[in-house]
Amino acid sequence: MQGARRAFAVVTLLLLAVPVAAQDRVPFGVDLGANGFDLEVDSLRGRLYVSLPDTGEVAILSLETFGEIGRITVGSRPLGIDVSLDQSQLFVALNGAGAVAVVDLETLQVSQVSVAQVLADARTFDVLEVSPGRVFATASPGSSSFANVGVIVMIDMETQTMRVASNRILRATPTLAAAPDGQFVYVGEGFSPNSLIKLDNRLPNAPILSEAPFGSVSGTNRIALSGDGVQLYLGSGQVLDAESLLQIGLTRPGIPRSGLGSDVVFVASSPPFGSASTNLLVNLFETATFSPLPGFEIPCAQGGLAGLQDFEVAGNDSTFLVLSGARLCGILDTTVGDLDRDDDEVLDPFDNCPDDPNPDQLDMDADQLGDACDPFPLDADNLGACLVDRSSLASANDLLRDQIGLLEDENAELRTALADADGDGIANVADLCPLTPEGARVDGTGCSREQFCEAISIDSFGALFACTSRGFAGSRLAACRVRIAAEAPSFGLRCSAR
Repeated sequence: MQGARRAFAVVTLLLLAVPVAAQDRVPFGVDLGANGFDLEVDSLRGRLYVSLPDTGEVAILSLETFGEIGRITVGSRPLGIDVSLDQSQLFVALNGAGAVAVVDLETLQVSQVSVAQVLADARTFDVLEVSPGRVFATASPGSSSFANVGVIVMIDMETQTMRVASNRILRATPTLAAAPDGQFVYVGEGFSPNSLIKLDNRLPNAPILSEAPFGSVSGTNRIALSGDGVQLYLGSGQVLDAESLLQIGLTRPGIPRSGLGSDVVFVASSPPFGSASTNLLVNLFETATFSPLPGFEIPCAQGGLAGLQDFEVAGNDSTFLVLSGARLCGILDTTVGDLDRDDDEVLDPFDNCPDDPNPDQLDMDADQLGDACDPFPLDADNLGACLVDRSSLASANDLLRDQIGLLEDENAELRTALADADGDGIANVADLCPLTPEGARVDGTGCSREQFCEAISIDSFGALFACTSRGFAGSRLAACRVRIAAEAPSFGLRCSAR
């Protein structure tokens, strides 16, 4: 409900919000599974938080895909939520616990600060950090009781609570809003007649500084301030001067939200009474004259039935989010960034394979992962299928490992056989003289003349002189004949290799 203060501190340029062309807007819808109450944008982490009173949780969604990231169990009936000024914490009003939950947005650890005593009621309704370390809270007892406004003062690791707003009694849906500089707090009460008070946060007890004239305002359960803090917009469509709290203009009834600058105010509203349409309306108004600008509709299946619960503007005024019942709906501006990485004409937030073209979006196993990028398109249990697949792969790997071992042994034998130990140019496997001296001339068997002749023995006599050996023939024997003839000049010799 804290539409009064968007992250203006991080904006360095004030932009005039120009309506996005209709063809550049793409609607989307997300089912939350439970009715939502409040939306809050976390621009630092690209997240959206939604309080879910019936489940005691806050849903976390991605601002890029709008898919659910997770949920935080915070306590009984969370209603109003607010991201801290330094974006490190989320404050949650626990309507059933008389407390404010404090969520560390890095660890998602949750602690609680009791405010039931200071509010005089346990039905905590709204929460807002107005200035660093000062968190305001309200309770909504309805017509059955009364409540006050409290503040949680957080200094280092210590917290204390105190009653503020001059002990003013409030009863129904007291909603908080703050000036951009944190000096002033606005509290609107929905009890009839509606009231609006302005608190001075420059003082520790934040007393009432001024009050709208009795009966002059309505729709004070929906409040937003302009980016410069000069104008105050109410759910009734009234525009007030933020200083005097007097009416200076009129837009239309709905939930008002400021743009990044001070030129445009957005107002979301439900379909007209009796309309068959479920589309929610977003109207734009120029803030100098309050003249209407072209607006647009947000399709939302529950819009006409559940009505409009909350509205936020995110990004550079390019994403519009509405909460209706258990459904989050919105409009994306497709001119901002690349929203279709695979160019299959299905935008990434709705593409079941954003990096693999699949315009048909086929999903045979209905696991929300398209067949084009699903490693197991016929098995919704991808993890189980992966484990089975890994088991069969392990057996195949064992067999392959054995075969590689055999090949390595054969390669080792081949390397030894094809090596040339004596460097004579004849591989070991064919070398009959593996120890040939370096530089000696050898024949095809790897033997030098000396090695061949030393291998000759006289084993027979014959009338003819003949000399034979493995690998030697013809003229190669001439030198051996000379040697043998010199040793036995009177005999005809026959020789052979040993």
